[in-house]
Amino acid sequence: MKKKPIYLLCAACLAWSCTNDPTADPAGLAGTSSGELVPVSLELRMTDFAAPPTRATQNIRATAPGGGTALVDAEISAPKPASRTRTGGSGEFTIPDDQKVFRLDILQFNGTGTQAQLVKKAAYTSEDGDYTRYEFSRLELVASGTEKNRVVILGNADPALAEKLQEKTSGTEGTKYESLLQERISRTGETGDTDTSFPLVPRNQTDVPVFSGMAVTIVASGSQIGVELMRNVAKVNFSFFLTDPMREAYDQWDIVLNTIPPASFYIPQAYEAPFPELQITDPYYSRVLGVDVVASPGNADTPLPLPAAENLYLPVNLQYSVPGTVVSTRYLNAPVFATSLQLLGKKIVGSSITQTVVYMIPLGANFTDDYSIRPNNAINYRITLVSDSPDDSSVVKFIAGKFAGKFRQYENPADGSQCWGYPDELEVWPTDVEYTPYAGDTGDYGTWVPWAVVPVTNTPTGMADGLANTQTLCKEQSTWSYPIAAYMCYRQLNGLTAPLPTPAPNMWFLPAIHQLVGIYVAGGSQVTVMQPYYWSSTFLGGAPMNQESYRIGKNGMVETKKISATTKAAVRGCRIPPPVELAPKTSRQQAKAQ
Repeated sequence: MKKKPIYLLCAACLAWSCTNDPTADPAGLAGTSSGELVPVSLELRMTDFAAPPTRATQNIRATAPGGGTALVDAEISAPKPASRTRTGGSGEFTIPDDQKVFRLDILQFNGTGTQAQLVKKAAYTSEDGDYTRYEFSRLELVASGTEKNRVVILGNADPALAEKLQEKTSGTEGTKYESLLQERISRTGETGDTDTSFPLVPRNQTDVPVFSGMAVTIVASGSQIGVELMRNVAKVNFSFFLTDPMREAYDQWDIVLNTIPPASFYIPQAYEAPFPELQITDPYYSRVLGVDVVASPGNADTPLPLPAAENLYLPVNLQYSVPGTVVSTRYLNAPVFATSLQLLGKKIVGSSITQTVVYMIPLGANFTDDYSIRPNNAINYRITLVSDSPDDSSVVKFIAGKFAGKFRQYENPADGSQCWGYPDELEVWPTDVEYTPYAGDTGDYGTWVPWAVVPVTNTPTGMADGLANTQTLCKEQSTWSYPIAAYMCYRQLNGLTAPLPTPAPNMWFLPAIHQLVGIYVAGGSQVTVMQPYYWSSTFLGGAPMNQESYRIGKNGMVETKKISATTKAAVRGCRIPPPVELAPKTSRQQAKAQ
């Protein structure tokens, strides 16, 4: 692993300037009962981003099981490390943001286990973030005798964290190391990608990563303590290419990162997989890299124009490797909480979406059995979509199951047995629909929306026919935008500028509650990346000010909620592909029926 130059931070370096930390111990009482403050020196190293750990699976050409046409070309590589650059002829340097350290917190614990207590802390600051020019007037820690102590260094931590951590004194307990392990940076946005600075820390209009490092050592007068600083996030870059046939088949693309942890921890290096799902309760979230990205024909060697796919920082997400996984089974074997890349291709004819394809590509250090996003790693993903063959396990059509059409008896073509159910497949929009305000509307909902904000006059009650429900809700020009959840599917996904007198083939709609239940059951493997609740189009009667609608939660519970501007849920559109032709009954089956 390549290292930056070593900088000696010692008690004798008078050029350093210590922060006037209000939490310092002016009386010199910090430490264990027998400890004394002693001068020490610190060797601080900053490591470069680490490259992917293996090369055997960094470059793949995925094919359908058993061979055949290539489906995906993918390559993983390490980006070129950022370096300092001179500014004009002044001799000054421009420091890359991912190397800036505006604040250092030094924390000493009186042991090495999780129950060790904080006995000394100190804070140091730099105006320009140049870690090579930090200045210390004095650095003192508590002598540990013959016992090893843990010394933790945090870079760019929130100053409020230092105030929160309590030193051990003669009369108080110190903050335990296990408590520091739980400290984290959390997203502030409720839904969507509203917190654009996460998982970085905004400082002086610059987003910088948090650093951490530690040493386990005996602290004595004159001790030299070496610590390596590592970034607590990963850095990723994406570039996407399409073959000419794929550009012709799908002319617009939506690209989203799914299942991103909502918290970035100060010391993720101390954890093993699975992490962090056992330490958090907030829902994982998605980050949109591009919507309606145009794929121009005849430019197979030109990547899709996605500036948002460069220099992305992701929180740590450690998952178990899955032994025996190969390229063709990578998506099928992926852990539920693995961060994944979703690429949705759309064919637009006029104002309607006529064809879709979805690729689901789990991230990791390779394209086989590794599913982890590790701290201080930097990875370039170069992905070429070659084919939309359903034989590729990463190609997901989001056919949830047979939950459409009239409930009836039909023949199983496999064995001729008679089945009861819905004969038609139901295709599900692969992402939560984001609300687009109509003319004169001031609503700003994102993907978390009310069913409606005013009482509705068209009140569909169908439990299994979402298409009919949606058509009923949206058929009047004067009110078709008001039922927001239905409007998002009917108008936005179909690209309509006016309601249709009758439903059109392949029309997207808001599913009825029975269809929504079926989607939940069939999509159980995907439910963890979904929102807490989803709206159905099924209406429950009531007076105008007490109208209710059905929704389903991630736990599978169906409930009715009063329609209001403050009661919200997410929306997934559905549509019915061409119907399945039912086989006629055989003479034997007809005779048996008689």
